[in-house]
Amino acid sequence: MNVLIKYYLITFIFYILEIIIFQLTIKAWIYDIFWLNMILRLALVSFFSIIVRNTIFKDSNLFYVKFFTLILLSPLAASTLLKFLTILYPTILIVLLKFISDLISSVIVYLLIRKIA
Repeated sequence: MNVLIKYYLITFIFYILEIIIFQLTIKAWIYDIFWLNMILRLALVSFFSIIVRNTIFKDSNLFYVKFFTLILLSPLAASTLLKFLTILYPTILIVLLKFISDLISSVIVYLLIRKIA
């Protein structure tokens, strides 16, 4: 349970940063929301993976080889889900939909990391 708490504490810090950047950027973004979310998540997940590797999964063999697929899948899954939710629920606040899509993808990625790391 301690690993889960540590993982989500690091996630929370990165996520607050992501939400702030998302909120500041969304008003000026002229392209599809999918790409904004994808670029933001890909950049932050890359930094996140370095910190998680050095703090939580330091004993894991071939961590980056295993984690690389998840680094690519997580932003893709979250961005696709966000796009889908904005189509299904266009009147709901976009940041709330982003939170929901990110939460779902984060839980799935964590479970996959624990399984393969």
